[in-house]
Amino acid sequence: MSAVDSIHNHSNHTPSNTSIPHLDYDTLLRAFSTLVNSLGEGAFPLTESLDAKPEHVALVLHNLPCTRDVEPLKAPSYALQSLNPQYQGTVLDCGASDHYTPCRDSLTNFTPVKETTRVADGRIVDALGKGDLTITVPCGNLGSTKVTLSDVYYVPTFSFTLVSIARILHNSNCQILFKNSPLPTAILVTESNVVFGRVPLTRGLFRITDATTGATNNNRLTLYAQSPPRKITLTEFHILMGHRGYADLRKMIKYGMFSGIEVIDVDGPDPDCRVCVEAKARRKPFHLSKSGKPAKYGDEVSSDVWGPAPVASIGGKRYFSLFQDRHSHEERIYFMRYKSDTFEMFKQYEAWVLRQRNAVIKELRSDRGGEYLSEEFTRHLAQKGIVRKLTTHDSPQTNGFAERAMGVHAATARALLLESNLPSSLWAEAVNFSCWLHNRSFTVSNSNFLTPYEVGTGIKPDLSLLRTWGSFVLVKDFKASKISSLVKPGRYLGPDENSWGIRVYWPSRHTITVEREVFLDVPDRSSPLHHDVLWDWTSLTTSTSMHHAKPSTPATSRSSTSGPMRWSLIYSPNRSRA
Repeated sequence: MSAVDSIHNHSNHTPSNTSIPHLDYDTLLRAFSTLVNSLGEGAFPLTESLDAKPEHVALVLHNLPCTRDVEPLKAPSYALQSLNPQYQGTVLDCGASDHYTPCRDSLTNFTPVKETTRVADGRIVDALGKGDLTITVPCGNLGSTKVTLSDVYYVPTFSFTLVSIARILHNSNCQILFKNSPLPTAILVTESNVVFGRVPLTRGLFRITDATTGATNNNRLTLYAQSPPRKITLTEFHILMGHRGYADLRKMIKYGMFSGIEVIDVDGPDPDCRVCVEAKARRKPFHLSKSGKPAKYGDEVSSDVWGPAPVASIGGKRYFSLFQDRHSHEERIYFMRYKSDTFEMFKQYEAWVLRQRNAVIKELRSDRGGEYLSEEFTRHLAQKGIVRKLTTHDSPQTNGFAERAMGVHAATARALLLESNLPSSLWAEAVNFSCWLHNRSFTVSNSNFLTPYEVGTGIKPDLSLLRTWGSFVLVKDFKASKISSLVKPGRYLGPDENSWGIRVYWPSRHTITVEREVFLDVPDRSSPLHHDVLWDWTSLTTSTSMHHAKPSTPATSRSSTSGPMRWSLIYSPNRSRA
């Protein structure tokens, strides 16, 4: 009896009400190898004539390959996971115990479930549901065949749709043969020896479909990093995200709320952070009774004013006003010279909500500060039909959302300034960066696990360009002489909201500019690995160790994934930026 007959007969004689033991994948792979070596031409007749048309095969295979006629395996669920955050297509996988897909829209008869799967690197990921998935299997010169897989698990963090070879062999009368000539190919066969799929080995995988990454619909110049997702620790992610709470960061990681970064060693207790202790030593929170969440963007807006700052910003500002939409919890911050500018800032925010979010403000909640009670402010609200809600006497906690947001941004700004050793006159830049991070972070008020930015725009934020605030960067110097360095050092202050560039602080000039040609992950001048670096770091105060890397011109920008030597040109066309 051949290896094919053994596997085939074992599948046919498995009672429908009997649990199948845990599948030994090494044994399965050895069986495949034995099969390939033992089969000769004609040893297993396959129907590949013109009579076996794909549409005829599809009728035979309807809901057959993966229907669960037996109880599920009692062994834990396993799957492979790609490090590429973009969708990579559908592959045959001998390491997966079940079928998995990140494509929720492709599933029919969807049923929410809460199950877990262990991926190849040992991490546990959540399966949020399961349903039926119809795929198109290539069949060589016979065209293709549509096959319906049942009980396909929805795992949004996966990059591939994984079709489990184990499921096909155990739960159907189909077989899979592996042929090495002229090209390595997986051949899918029905019990009547009709070929319904020929899946060639492509780039190391048996790819049923191969989704290639194309250009986006956004034709504007955009920012991107020319490297695969960076692997960072939870502590590094905590610092990158402006010292956000670990609980919120873990939820962002668990539910795949960002792309461009891979966080490792997520399990375990929260790491200690001295900067957080210094910056956030706050009182116990008030226990507030929260009103219901507004139904639409702009239905309710909370606002507050912070200041005066003990030091004026580089732009001469000492105050900022904050506006928070209660539906999405998206925030906007406007910096001011005087408190009396609050009304003008509100009009700017009102116009932004109308044009950028296609919404109108219906209710404004604030304290009883004079900046909100001026005659022109009151008249404007009445003309626009905006309802005003004020706090009661000596009870600012009733405007708790804006009050808490102010505290978060102030604490984050202190942490960023302490971490970077940058001058306190950059407090406005730190607050602005904190607001940018908030709009792209987990908030407990959004129970659908969407960031405020995604609720407002429908676009998942991309954190691939996120770097430690205040870290060193190199900027192309267009005025450099013919024999001097073509780059000059600056400090990273985050993406610019009003243009497609990076905000860079110049310590020697005490100025801020927006730059397009910026290089990230550059080495410290004192690095013993790079004595030939031409720029002078001594004028810049550094408080953190930098990755060792050599800079290059934009025309030859490249990246490396081996070791800490990694750098990337951040600005290039044909990719959107969150």
